[in-house]
Amino acid sequence: MKIAISILASDGHGWTECVQACRDTWANNPPENTKIFYNYGDAFLTKHNINIPQGSCAVGEEVIACNAPEQYGFLLMKTILAFEALLSLEDFDYIIRPNCGSYVHLGLLNEYLESQPREKFYGGEKTVWNGIEYVSGACMIFSRDVVELLVANKKDLHYDGRSGKMDDVAIGEFLATQSIKPMKFGKRVICVEDDIEEKFDSTAQHYYFSSSRNPKCHYKTHKLFILNGVTA
Repeated sequence: MKIAISILASDGHGWTECVQACRDTWANNPPENTKIFYNYGDAFLTKHNINIPQGSCAVGEEVIACNAPEQYGFLLMKTILAFEALLSLEDFDYIIRPNCGSYVHLGLLNEYLESQPREKFYGGEKTVWNGIEYVSGACMIFSRDVVELLVANKKDLHYDGRSGKMDDVAIGEFLATQSIKPMKFGKRVICVEDDIEEKFDSTAQHYYFSSSRNPKCHYKTHKLFILNGVTA
């Protein structure tokens, strides 16, 4: 089983520190079958003087920088461009897209996915917006065939998140037309820095921090996993 993690990342506006916290904690030493990538937008390209055509990506060892606006309303564009790049790299069985405000325990994630379907899998925290059932963008899990379906039909997706239909909602809306329904993924803990210890669950694969621009949450969660003997 091969897994690709495409972390939705941004360099600035409080997210830089969260990306670094991911690097220092849960994404620091991934299992051999798991590759980590940080999905940036055009601000990263400008900062690093990288010139590529609009709608394309610069792919590095751990960075997929896409020429797409680094704005909240264009998260789906970044995501789909990164997916397209990942499909050309390796035959990943699953592609996971968390955001940098999340902590994902990769060892527990691997254990969970070992018993899950390799086809038509679309998993995460299920929720509903205006009648559309979808998986929360804090951490979305797709089998390869579902990612291929999204990329092949990328022109049919709703990209303007400024209208209220964000990236995760747009994905759920499209997949419903393909008879692919969201599945509840393992365990998720929602917390803030002050209640992490109270809510900590050493069997939870995903932690979503309501105060998502607080990198201290990542470090605190990581320390608790170590103290409980649950290593990556």
